[in-house]
Amino acid sequence: MHVTDALTRAYKLPYEPTSRDLEMSADIDVRIHSLLYELPASNSKMDEFCAETAACPELSRVRQHLREGFPAKSSSWQITAYSKIASDIVDAGGILLHQNRILLSMRESMLRQLYEGHLGIEKTKSFACQDLWWPGMKSMIADVVGSCVTCSAHCRQPTAAAGDSNGASCS
Repeated sequence: MHVTDALTRAYKLPYEPTSRDLEMSADIDVRIHSLLYELPASNSKMDEFCAETAACPELSRVRQHLREGFPAKSSSWQITAYSKIASDIVDAGGILLHQNRILLSMRESMLRQLYEGHLGIEKTKSFACQDLWWPGMKSMIADVVGSCVTCSAHCRQPTAAAGDSNGASCS
């Protein structure tokens, strides 16, 4: 166990970043700022996302786990979902991004905004997936759209000739 013992003490060694490390860090900062600039949201909305991320206990834990490492097993299915994509999550100035999409805490209000036009499940998912992500997002969208009273009152009923026995379908 001599090798293992030596490795556990290695964290105390002084580390001086090389010029390549500093250059890579600068490149990462430029990429993060570019991502934030390209997001389709106003500065006030981005500030709101940042404040909501800081106030959200779930996303605060994700930020902590990004710094310290995710637990091998979590009692929260959401944290487990985040741990699966941890290598793709970036903390960009207080806003968490996953593959250029915002990890969202204000889910209900954003979902209401996405669904204002009553476009149906697939189009709402498509719009949401362009810029947002949270664990269980697609099933949450399906639940909200499926329980929409307005859509269920106005959606097309399948004809008997179509052979569709799944009930009403909204586009």
